[in-house]
Amino acid sequence: CSSDLGDVFTFDYDYIKRGSKAPDAAPKLIKRHCAAIREGQTAFPHSAAHTFLIGKSMGSRIGLHAAIELHQADNPICGCITLGYPLKAPNGQIRREVLDQFPSTLPLLMIQGERDSFSPNGLLQEVTKDLQCLVEVHSIPAGDHSLACTKSYLKQSGKTQEQVEAAILKEMIYPFVLKQLEKN
Repeated sequence: CSSDLGDVFTFDYDYIKRGSKAPDAAPKLIKRHCAAIREGQTAFPHSAAHTFLIGKSMGSRIGLHAAIELHQADNPICGCITLGYPLKAPNGQIRREVLDQFPSTLPLLMIQGERDSFSPNGLLQEVTKDLQCLVEVHSIPAGDHSLACTKSYLKQSGKTQEQVEAAILKEMIYPFVLKQLEKN
């Protein structure tokens, strides 16, 4: 599939294909994510050197692990984009280890909702301010973990959820990707 920015390769984790609600262990998810990235680069060889990873929730966290592995293996990744990054585990533990290990040369765009219980407003900004990597953090007003805004916010702002999502793409994701492509 393709978008305004280029080719898009999507995949599902094996546990989803099996119809399970419980995810596989992290090492198995990371292995599948790395394999899917290589599959995408093989499917679109003309754009393999301009690979960006984008993931939602757990897929964003596992994507960062995969980006680290591929970076160490000299596989070309231009940047990572996280949507609703789960900084806070359901048990309340803050999971920042993958962020602390993230390569300093790999750009990272993180987009979260202000009402995201897995990344409470301000916590992600606090955690990322000391990172060595190039990181941009954006908060979606009244957005939850899925970046869905409250009905009252949408009514007050005169926007639809579709307009909010289009703005995320146009005002956050596109500029980030284009900036990284200009560098490469």
